[in-house]
Amino acid sequence: GNIHVTAADGETRAAAAWVGKGGRARKLRAAEVTAGRHKVGAVVCVHARDMKAAWCLAASNAEATAREITNHYARRWTIEPGFRDTKDLRFGMGLGVLRIADPQRREGTVGGRRVAIGGDTYVRNRSHGDDALIGSFAAPAGTMSVAVAVDGVVAGVILLQDQLREDARSTLDALRAAGIERIVLASGDMDNIAQAVGQSLGVDEILGDLTPEGKVAAVRREAESRSVMMVGDGVNDAPALAAADVGVAMGARGAAASSEAAGVVLLVDQLLPLANALEIARRTRAIALQSVFVGLGLSIAGMVVAAFGYLPPVQGALLQEAIDVVVILNALRALR
Repeated sequence: GNIHVTAADGETRAAAAWVGKGGRARKLRAAEVTAGRHKVGAVVCVHARDMKAAWCLAASNAEATAREITNHYARRWTIEPGFRDTKDLRFGMGLGVLRIADPQRREGTVGGRRVAIGGDTYVRNRSHGDDALIGSFAAPAGTMSVAVAVDGVVAGVILLQDQLREDARSTLDALRAAGIERIVLASGDMDNIAQAVGQSLGVDEILGDLTPEGKVAAVRREAESRSVMMVGDGVNDAPALAAADVGVAMGARGAAASSEAAGVVLLVDQLLPLANALEIARRTRAIALQSVFVGLGLSIAGMVVAAFGYLPPVQGALLQEAIDVVVILNALRALR
C-alpha cells in the first residue's frame, strides 16, 4: 500500500489502483516508482485472483509485455506464475522483513529463499563460500553499491545512483542571485556520493556521512558567523531544521517530522519558489524601509517649517495626511 507509481503523464496512484479490471496486469511505460520518483522502463501492476495484495513489478525493458515481465519474475524468484503469495511477502517483490537492525539492511524470504540485502560487510557476514564477487565491482564515482546474497551465497551487487534534477544548478544560481552567500551540502549519504553531487552543483562546502547530530553541528557552526537557512525533507533533517534560523521543509513528499520542525513548508517539490520568495522578501523589505525613511523625512521637514511659523496648523495637518497617502501608495508597490 505504500508503493506509488507515477505514469508518464504525471498522474500518481497507489500501485493497487493501477491494476486493470478483474485484477489483470496493467503495464505503464516510462513510469516512476515510489516517493523517490525513480524512473524505470516499464512498471506492471497486477492483482490476480489468488493474490493477497497487488504487486508492482519493475523492468528496464520498456518493450517487454506485461505477461513477459510477470513470467520473468516468476521464473527468477521461483514464484508460481499465479503469484500465490502465501509466504512472508511484504516488500516489493516479496522481501519480508524478519529483522531490521539498521534501516540500510534487510533480510527476508522471497519465494521460499533466504535473501539478505545491504552493505558489503553485512552481506559477507551472512554468506559463505566465495564472496569475491562483492569486491570485484569498482563502483563509479557518485554511486553506492548494495550487495545481495541468496540462500547464503553472494548473488550480485546493485549499483545505485541518484539522478540530479535538471533544474538543480539553475535553482542554486537563482538562490545566489536572491542573496544567498554560501551554500553547504550536508548529506547523510556516503561521502563519495555527496562529493560527486556537490562538485557537479558547485556548492561551497560538501559534508557527507552525516548523522542527524552531525547536521545540527554543521548548522550551529555556520550560525556562528551568519544567519542560516536549512532546507530538508527527511526525518533525519528535522533536528537541523529546528536548529537553523529559518527551517524550510519540502512538504510535497517529505517526512511529516521535517514539516513539523520547520518554520516554512514548501507545498511543491521544487526549490525555485524558495528563490522567488527570497527575492520577494528582499524587495518588500527595501520598499518598507524606503517608505519609513521617506515618511519620517517629510514629516520632520514639515515640523521644522511649522516651527518657524511658515506652516499653519490646518495646512500642516493636511500636509501630514498627504505624506501618509504618498507613503501608503509607495508601500503598495510591494504587491506587484
